Amino acid sequence: MINRRNFIKYLSSAAIINYIFPVPFSISQSNNDYRDSVISLLINLILPVKSIDIIKRTGILSDLNSKISDNPKMRDIVDYGIKWLNFNSNLLYQKEKFVELDADQQLEILNYTFNSFQSAYPAEPDKPWTDIRYGKLFLNNLRTYTMNEFYTSETGWKFVGYNGPPQFMGNPDYSKCTN
Repeated sequence: MINRRNFIKYLSSAAIINYIFPVPFSISQSNNDYRDSVISLLINLILPVKSIDIIKRTGILSDLNSKISDNPKMRDIVDYGIKWLNFNSNLLYQKEKFVELDADQQLEILNYTFNSFQSAYPAEPDKPWTDIRYGKLFLNNLRTYTMNEFYTSETGWKFVGYNGPPQFMGNPDYSKCTN
C-alpha cells in the first residue's frame, strides 16, 4: 500500500523525468497536427492564392491556433466542425478522414454544408458533430477569419496590387468645396 508521502515523491519524480526526457509525441499533439492539416487544406480552398508559402507568410494558421488555445468554446467549434467533415466524408465516400478525399469530393461536402439547412443523416444527440449547424458555424467562421486576416495583411495587399495599409488623410474641409 502506498502512503501519501511516497505518492508525492512518485509524482514529483515523474514530473522531473518528464521535464528532462519529454515525450515527443502525444495524442493531443497528433490531434493538433490533423486539425492543422484540415485547416490548412480549407484555407487553400478558401483563398484565391494557391501557394502554401504565401499562406504561411500571412500567419493565418498560427494566429488561429493561438486563438483556439485561448478559447475553449472556439476549440469545441473547430473540433466539432472537423468531426463534421470527417463524418460526412465517411458517410458519403466511405473515407475515414476529410483529407483523404480528392478536391472535387471536398468541394462537394463544403458546398453541401454551405447550401443545406439540414443534415442528410439525422443528428445524434450523443454526437453533436453530426448536426449540420456545427459544420456551418465552423466553415463560416473560418471563411470570415481567413478572408479578414489575408486581406488585412501585407501579403494580401500585394496580391491585389495595393502598396500599403489604408491611411487616414484627415477630415475634408467643406468650406473649400465648390458646387
